[in-house]
Parts: sequence; C-alpha cells; structure tokens
Amino acid sequence: MRFGQALLTFDPVQQQPEPPGYPLHVALGRLFNFFVHDPFFALLALSIVASVAGVIIVSLLATELLGDLWSGAAAALVLYLSPAMLVFGPLPNAEATAMALIAGAMLAFVRGDAIWFAIFAAAAIGARPEIALAILAMVCVALAISPGMRRASAAVIGGATLLLCFIPLIEAIRGRFGDYVITNYAALRTASAAVGLHGRELVLRFIAHPWGSKWLSFPILIAAVVGLGMMKKRALPLAAFAISHLLFCFAVADRGDGVQPVIPSMIAVAIFAAAALSRWPRAAFAAALVYGAAAFLYAWPILYDRHRMPSPAAAAMRYARRYLPADAVLMYEPPLEAWARFSRIDVAPIRDFDRYADQKTPLFLLADGGSSTPHARTFFWRDSDAYGKVTTNRYRVVTLIPFPPAARYRSLGGVYQFERSGDEEWRWLGSDALIALPPLGPRVVHLVLALPADAPIDRNTVSINGVPVTVTRGRPLSFSFPARSPLRIHSARSFTSPRDRRTLAVQLLSLEQR
Repeated sequence: MRFGQALLTFDPVQQQPEPPGYPLHVALGRLFNFFVHDPFFALLALSIVASVAGVIIVSLLATELLGDLWSGAAAALVLYLSPAMLVFGPLPNAEATAMALIAGAMLAFVRGDAIWFAIFAAAAIGARPEIALAILAMVCVALAISPGMRRASAAVIGGATLLLCFIPLIEAIRGRFGDYVITNYAALRTASAAVGLHGRELVLRFIAHPWGSKWLSFPILIAAVVGLGMMKKRALPLAAFAISHLLFCFAVADRGDGVQPVIPSMIAVAIFAAAALSRWPRAAFAAALVYGAAAFLYAWPILYDRHRMPSPAAAAMRYARRYLPADAVLMYEPPLEAWARFSRIDVAPIRDFDRYADQKTPLFLLADGGSSTPHARTFFWRDSDAYGKVTTNRYRVVTLIPFPPAARYRSLGGVYQFERSGDEEWRWLGSDALIALPPLGPRVVHLVLALPADAPIDRNTVSINGVPVTVTRGRPLSFSFPARSPLRIHSARSFTSPRDRRTLAVQLLSLEQR
C-alpha cells in the first residue's frame, strides 16, 4: 500500500500518530521506518510490538506483586482487553509504548534493579512526557520505601532530561516521517477545547469509561479498591503513579481526547483488581476472561467499522478527490484541516467564507457532524455507547456541504463566524448586522432565524430592511422577501455570551436567494 493510501485509512481521532513532542516514540518510529519504509506501518508495527511486550511485562509484574502466575495473567488480560486499550492500544500512537515502559520500570523496582528502574522510568517520560510528574511521584515513593534504590534518582532525572532534549533534534532532522507526523497531528490539537466536562461527568469519563459500560467498569473499580487494601508495601510506587497521573489529568488533560489521557493509570487498576481474587488465582483468571470477552463485544462496533471501512473523514476525502470539480474550493473546520489538504483541490478555512460571496467558484465545507443542507453528502460510522464514551464521539459523522452562489453572502458587520452542533450550522448576529448579497438578478431571499432552546431570552423582535418579525426561543422562523442588498438586520434585544462575552441577538441558520 502506498504512503498516501495508507494515510487515508487513518481515523482523525483514534488513528493519528503522536507529534514530535514525544521524542522516544518518534525516534523508535523512525527506527522501524528504516525497515518498513512506510510511516503508518512503522508506527503500527511499533505499537503491536509494544503491546505484546506490555502483556508479558504486566503479567510478570503482577506475578511478582501477587505471587501467582494465574493472577498475573488475569491482570494483563483485564488491562489489554479493556475497551480503552482495545481502541487505542493497537494504533500508531504512544500508548502501547508508554505502557510497556511504565510496567518495565515497576518490574525493575520490585526486583530491586535500580539501574533498569531508572532506564525504564526515564524512557517512559520520553515516550509520553505528560506522565513526568506521575513518574516523579513513583520514584519518590520508591526511594522512600527502598533506600537501596536511591542511586536511581539521578539516573531518572538525567535520562529524562536527555530524552526530552531529543525534541529539537527530531524537529531539525525530520524528513518525510517527521513531516507526516506533524501534518496529521495538526487537526487533533486544533480541537483541544471542543469538549467541556466537569464534576461527575469528568469523573466518569476518566475513571469508569476506560473500562466500558457501568456493568463492566463498576465491578473492576470495586475490585481494584478491595485489592488495593490487600497489596503489600512494594506496590505503593504504582499506586502513587496512578493517583498522581489521574490528578494531573483532572487538572489539565484535554477533555476532547476521550479516555486516552488516563490510560497509563490503568496498569495499577488492573493489577489491584486482580489482587482482589488473588486468593483464588484460577477464579481471577476466569473472571478476567469473562470481562475480556464482554469488553471486546462492547468495543466491537468501533473495531469492526475501523477495519471494515475508512474513517468518515477519509471517505469524505476520497469522495472529494473523485467527484468534486477540479476548480472547487474546500473550506474546512479547524480540526479537519489536515484531512482537507488531502482533497487535492484548493482549500480555505471556514472563516474565509465571506471572500467567496461574489465568486462562481464551486464551494464546499468539510464539517464535523451531519447537516440538513440540501445535497450535503454525509459519511459516518455506526453510533455506539463505546464510541461516545471512549472517544468523545468526535468525527463519527463527517459531511461535505455545498454552498452554491445563491447560498452565499458577505458580512459587512455584526455577523460572527460559523458554529456547528449536531446537524446544524449557524452564525450569530449582533444587535445590528449588515449583510451584502451577491448580485444574482431579481430574486427572493429565503431566511431562517432562530433562538436556541438554551437562550436567556424567550423571544426577539427582528427588523430586516424595516420589516419586523418575531423569533421565538426553540422555534426556527423561516420567511421570504424580495432580495435587496445590503440586508440591514436590527434586533430589539440581545444578551452577552457568558463564554466569550460576545453580544448576541439571534442565530442566522441559512440564507438563500431563490
């Protein structure tokens, strides 16, 4: 499979390689790419090798801590058959690599090998730098309960520093592989603030959802709490790592990344859960098999669609390359920029919409979500509980939306940028808005205005070129009138958005000259 074809099998949320900020992961990827000669398969092969190594290392670690091979195997099964690892582990991301290194550091600690403990701990930071504080907590606890490990502290600090110093080196020497990683990572980082979770929702997302539905996660979490009380002192560094990492994620992790940020902490939960049944090791192994089978069935809709068909964004770009006119312009929402650039036609950010008001160029929008716009082309994967909980449901539906000349206009003031939710896109209007229409001859303007259900005002009187209409909350208003440019839209009421302090009056859902 050629490089470009392999790239287009990526899902923009679950199949994006990590950025050059992960120096060890990228360095290992470049090493694999030396033999594979394809960035996608190089990173994929790295994750597969790391996953196999991780299963073995976690089994050995749990066996050392729990004293029985059956219990060790149970812990590895619970971890690597969890929905979070089934979805994220086999992908060309850093999760599998970091998990194997973290488990390797703990295994070295319980075996009393200070040097390898330092090497693996530093390498884990190089694979995923955001776990640095949690690794530091793990090292501090390890030094406190095992004075013989003290010589490892300097090695950990020095090794981590050296690994982090690889970042500018990789930036400087990146070639085809580095460009590939950077290009595909751009879209993911642009959407970092798309999801806001707090309180109970955030706890469920980061604590329970990695393990599946409540029928799967709650037994695991309860068993982990019970098992924690049964663990010996030498398991304290692992507990410190997990707690520190979870606290770090609650404070600063991207809510839009699903359960991905908390995956490293799952090692401790899996081992502590297995510890709850360690007195009956064969029963622990049997319970792990039952959980693994149920977790696999839970994650199956994602796994099946991901391997049966290209991601919705990839399918949209294949369609665009085949059917959109060669002179078309494809606008994109910021998180989908990297995908839009694989359309092989001219692209522009959606904020440039007004530039094309007076042009006849075919214009389309690549959007995250569905659309009720006529002739829009939608690409999607099946909806599932796992997709919504494990991945935050981004990019499950992607749509190519046409904007013919009759549906275009230009803001002369008081019109904010496009926003989207579900199947609708809109632009907020301020108290006074001025809109220029393209000259298309004698036409009738069809306008749709709305106040969303959560608007702080129940209705608004809007005057359009002197003609008043009343927009009621939760009930979009459609009406037509003779076209006359510019449109002067005055709203009697407005309110201040608590999120960004904008002055908002009414939503413009669509405008078309007919």
